[in-house]
Amino acid sequence: MTDDNTPSGPNDATRSKSLSYELDADERPSEVVVHAVATLTDTPILDLDPLYHTVDPDHLDGMITGRKSSGTPTESSFSFHYHGCRVTMNQHTVRVQIDDD
Repeated sequence: MTDDNTPSGPNDATRSKSLSYELDADERPSEVVVHAVATLTDTPILDLDPLYHTVDPDHLDGMITGRKSSGTPTESSFSFHYHGCRVTMNQHTVRVQIDDD
């Protein structure tokens, strides 16, 4: 995972506001989302709401792996909100940004 836009300073503002992660072929995108959100928000994984309250993890995994195996090049992406973050995904990358509410 790579952090983007990391401010410098001695308080909580030093936390990155976003991160990007390149998906490996053997990874489940739904698991990457949960780990990325937990990392970015500094929240233990077990304290996050279940991902299935927001999006169907099996459907999410199928959309990404289906695109990889179809052989048809696609550049589409989709986004959803989870645990105070905006998650944007395509077949290669998961990007998580803290919502600025």
